[in-house]
Amino acid sequence: MKRISRKRIKKEVRISVLVLLIAILAFSIYTTYAAFQIKEEPIVKEKVVTVCNYEHIGNFNYVVYLKNNSLYGSTTIGPGDTIFKNITDHIDASFSYQFSSDRKAKVRGDYELCAEVKTDLWSKNFTIIPKTQFNQSSFKINFPLNISHFDSVVNQIDKELAVKSKKAELIIRCVVHTVAETDAGIIDEFFAPSLVVPLQESVINIDSNLSAHKPGSIKRTEKVILPPPPVAEKKRNSIASTIAIFFVFIAFALLTESEQRKTDRTEKMVKWIKKKYGDLIVDSDGVPSAEKIIPLNSLEDLIKVAENMGKPVIHIAPNGEHSHLYCVLDGEILYRYVLREKD
Repeated sequence: MKRISRKRIKKEVRISVLVLLIAILAFSIYTTYAAFQIKEEPIVKEKVVTVCNYEHIGNFNYVVYLKNNSLYGSTTIGPGDTIFKNITDHIDASFSYQFSSDRKAKVRGDYELCAEVKTDLWSKNFTIIPKTQFNQSSFKINFPLNISHFDSVVNQIDKELAVKSKKAELIIRCVVHTVAETDAGIIDEFFAPSLVVPLQESVINIDSNLSAHKPGSIKRTEKVILPPPPVAEKKRNSIASTIAIFFVFIAFALLTESEQRKTDRTEKMVKWIKKKYGDLIVDSDGVPSAEKIIPLNSLEDLIKVAENMGKPVIHIAPNGEHSHLYCVLDGEILYRYVLREKD
């Protein structure tokens, strides 16, 4: 049988590669084991889904009734127009509310219309419409917006406090408490849109954005069943990977060897030759000179030449230029054999 030729590499490199292959093989064996532990069962996961969307909508509106004037040429103005207090007779305001839902809902609740006079130094609350019940998805209320009255409140309180407040404003707020019963669940929320009106001003500008919206939703956690993972295919792939890595490891271990191992093997062979043919072996530091050199193919051939001629076998240790040399000198003829690993 032909002897397998091994590639020689540095000992440290070979050990590192072997350790790495062992680690990869161990990991592959673990993943294969884990693959066989997986049960082919559906995967159940929890998912949050929206079952109902709803929205609270509130809108303020107002109509300004004017005194006779040359500016507008009409008796009323509305949102977006500049209000001049000197030509204003009175203001009627309103607030409308609507609850909408993508599910049928039974709606009830209550509302309260409040006013807050606020300055940089103090604030005071008033009730315009006390708490009132409602039992449908929408309602509308009307109320006077008496700016002059609240201006006088600011003047009176400043006088009593002996201060001059600034940044006075009137905040009209409708606090709506809504309870809506749906087949997806009960909605119980507060919604409080507001209207801000500046006080102590001759020219009044009210924000034209008079609408407010508050969206919401009812969510529910549901279980979702997912199909089982392809366990059989995963098992096959894991086994195939493990076998392939195993053969790579075996091939690398068999087809490579450390350079240091080669040296160790050669030294063992030199000791074996010394032990077996010790009576014939003579160590020397240099190669004997000769006119003719006859190379021999085996140590046995060289031993036969030495025995036939009654000559010693000269052993020359490696010196960087050659491996172990074994020679027999017969006059000007040198029989030489270079130690090879296969011996």
